[in-house]
Amino acid sequence: MDKERHLDAVDPEKGEAVSAQNAAPTLELGLSLTALWVGYYRMREVEQKTPLFYDPVAKAIMGEDDARWAFQRMQETLEDSWLMSKAAYARSEANFFPVRTRFIDDHIGRSLEAQVLCAQSTSGGNPPRQLQVVDMACGFDGRAFRLDFPSNTLFFEVDREEVMALKESRLSQIRPPDLTCARRVCISADIITDKWETALFNNGFDPTLPTVWIMEGILTYLPLPVAKALLARVRAISAPGSSLVCDVVNAAIKYATPMKKRMRFLRDEGAEYNLFISDPIAFWTNAGFSQIRYNFPGDNDASYGRIPPHPFLQLMRIVIRFVIAVLYLGAGFLSGFFLPIWAGIIVLVGSIVLCEGWALLFQEWLARRLTLFFFPLAYFTEVFV
Repeated sequence: MDKERHLDAVDPEKGEAVSAQNAAPTLELGLSLTALWVGYYRMREVEQKTPLFYDPVAKAIMGEDDARWAFQRMQETLEDSWLMSKAAYARSEANFFPVRTRFIDDHIGRSLEAQVLCAQSTSGGNPPRQLQVVDMACGFDGRAFRLDFPSNTLFFEVDREEVMALKESRLSQIRPPDLTCARRVCISADIITDKWETALFNNGFDPTLPTVWIMEGILTYLPLPVAKALLARVRAISAPGSSLVCDVVNAAIKYATPMKKRMRFLRDEGAEYNLFISDPIAFWTNAGFSQIRYNFPGDNDASYGRIPPHPFLQLMRIVIRFVIAVLYLGAGFLSGFFLPIWAGIIVLVGSIVLCEGWALLFQEWLARRLTLFFFPLAYFTEVFV
């Protein structure tokens, strides 16, 4: 297989779509492959009986043949394991990516609503002058056309020139729905090597106003120093009240048998998994963010009826709860050796009543920590400035 996949593009002189064979620019495998692969699931989601979202431009942007090619290419990189068959893993991916997209969509809606309410409460009921959303390495997502934005929202899309050229070429071949945001601004820039901040400033971005930052499917591929540098750049131009939503993976995923073949393939194609976050609180605190929230797929806020509660997390909750119950009983029995039976019962009941809230918090904290350290996991994170 060649290392390039030629796709439809725009002739820079004529402004017309050209054939795949002569397309320029071309999209290399690696990160562009993963963008098409994820796009395949987004494209398929709109065909479900009860879709988690409706993307009216997904099929046009992806190109059905290209998305299917990327999907099949990625499916070939899975393998069976004692933990999960490759067929089961493929089914889990088919639910994970739509859930991830919907989770991020919901974060955007909540964050913009909170910004509006905050502005109204501090300005006598007046709406904010401008709302702004920045979709970093946006790929082939059609979020600007999919979501219902307040009319004073600027929606920025940032990605490499060849990705944006292909996306705009395909959008020009259809009649996309009208935007609800004030403006959709497309910025052709590499988020690592280019000065995308300058392009944002030149196109209406206001660093004194809160921003919703989207990093969907990005951070996992960045080495730790690169990820830290990118987050520092984002943090530097984010006003108080800004938020960032993303997905990351933990270190245990490196040892997941179904993923080993895929990770070797992605490494060879320049899209290696590089960033593993098993302690989200420490990572995001060190990056200068606060109000750190992370959700496992299957949590109440990250299920949408598609993903069941995480089995390892459920098991850890049961085990920890059992240990706590044994400690309670042990305290009651021990007190019975030194106190009358009635006093021992009072001690036991009192310890349960007084410590139950703490025990539940400890149980949940420990169960989630153990899951992050021992079970392969991709999960969603929301952080604030």
